[in-house]
Amino acid sequence: MRLSRIALLSLAALATALASVAILVWVAARTSWIEHRIAAVLSGEIGVPVAVGELAIGYFPSPYVAATDVVLGPAPGADAPTATLASLRVELPWKTVLGRASQVERIEVASPVVNLAVDEAGRDNWTALVDGFAELGDGDDESGPVDWSVGVLELSAGTLGFGDARDGTAVSLTAIAVEARDVAPRERFGLKSRAAGQVGEYTFHAAVDGWIRLDPDTDSYAGEQWSFRGWLGGGELGLGGVELAGGVKSLAADLAAGTVDVQGLEFEGLGLRAGGELSVTGLDSAPSVAFSIETEPFAPRAAANSVNRPLPETASPAAFARAELSVRGRSDAVSGWSIDQLAGQLDDSRFEGSAVLPAGGGEPPRLRLDVDRIALDGYLPPDTGESATPQEIFTAMVDALNALDIDAEITVGRAEAAGAVVQGLRIRVEPDDRAPPAADGS
Repeated sequence: MRLSRIALLSLAALATALASVAILVWVAARTSWIEHRIAAVLSGEIGVPVAVGELAIGYFPSPYVAATDVVLGPAPGADAPTATLASLRVELPWKTVLGRASQVERIEVASPVVNLAVDEAGRDNWTALVDGFAELGDGDDESGPVDWSVGVLELSAGTLGFGDARDGTAVSLTAIAVEARDVAPRERFGLKSRAAGQVGEYTFHAAVDGWIRLDPDTDSYAGEQWSFRGWLGGGELGLGGVELAGGVKSLAADLAAGTVDVQGLEFEGLGLRAGGELSVTGLDSAPSVAFSIETEPFAPRAAANSVNRPLPETASPAAFARAELSVRGRSDAVSGWSIDQLAGQLDDSRFEGSAVLPAGGGEPPRLRLDVDRIALDGYLPPDTGESATPQEIFTAMVDALNALDIDAEITVGRAEAAGAVVQGLRIRVEPDDRAPPAADGS
C-alpha cells in the first residue's frame, strides 16, 4: 500500500512538473523575447536574417507551433526579403514531441510571398537561403535512410515573382494553392496545385494534379498520371484567350545521374491535339534534350486563327484545310536544335525531311524536304486569276522561300501549276544571296 501511494504521488508530481513546464513554455511563447530568440537562432543557422512577428505554442487537440509575419532575408547584397509568410502552423503528434518519431500531422502555410531576383551583375537573392536550409536539413551525419512524414500539407494564397535586371524579364504567379496528403519519402502521394500568373503581356491560370514519389537518399523523383488544364490570354490571344489541357503518364528524374525521362506527354489546345516523349541527360554538366511530338489531324487555319495569326487567303478554300505532323529531334547548347525526322501531311501533299536550327544564330537554319506532290494553284492569292504562267508560279514559290533566309533543298515528285505538270522538281535556296535560287525539273 505504501509503495502504491509513493508511486501515485510520484506520478502526480511528475504530471505537475510537466504541466508547469508546459505552462511556462506556453507563456514564454507569447513573449517577444522568445520570438526574437528563435529568429536569432534561425538566422545563425541558415545564414540570412529571419524575423518572426508572433509565436504561439499549444497542446490541444494536439501539440502545435504557430507563427505569423515570418520574414526570410534579405540575402547578402539584396534590398528586399526573399520570402515572407503571413502565417505558419505546424501540428505534431505527441510521439514526435517526445522524440520517438519524425512525423508531422499538419503543415499550413498562408499567403507566402517569394520574390526571386537577379541583379545586373548576375547575382541572385536565393542561393544563400537555399544553401542555408540545405545545411540545416543535413543536420548531424547520421546513417540510415531519411524517415519522416507529413499527414497534410496545405499552402494557400501564395505569390511567386521572378525578375532579371539584366534583360528585364518579369514573371509573376499569384493565387498559388498546394495540397498534399500522406507525404513521405519513397511513398506515393497525391498533389493538387493551382496558380494564376502573368508573363509579359500574357496572363494565365492553371491547375495541375498528379501522383509523386520522392527518394531524397538516392536523389531520385517520380511522378505519374499528371493532368493539366488552364487558360492563356492577353497579347495576340486577346481577352477571349484559349483553353489548354494536357497530361503526363510518367516522369522519372534521377538527379544524381543527371537524367529526366518523360513518357506519355499529351497536349490539347490551339485547335490541335498532340502527344510525345521527352528525355534529358547531362543535367549536371552539358544538358541535352531528345524529344518526339506527333499531332492528330488538325485544321491549320483554325489553329492559326486561335492565336490571331490568320493564314493568307488562297484561291482554293480547301487549301490549309488539313494537316498532321510528326517530329523527332534533339537539342543542346552547342549544336542547337536538330530535327532528325520531320514528316506529315498538308492537304493532299505528304512530306518528310529534316531541319537544323544552329545555336548562336551564326549559321542560317537548314531545311531538307521531300514532297510527293503539290497543286500550287490552290495556294495562290485569290486575285491571281488565270493569267499567271507556270514559270511565274514556280518563281513566286522560290522567291517566297528565298525571303525566309534559310538554306533549303526541296524536292517535289509531282508539281502542278496553271495546267502544267513538272516531275522531279528540285528547289535549292541559299541564304544571304550566296547563290541565286534555282528550280529545275522535267
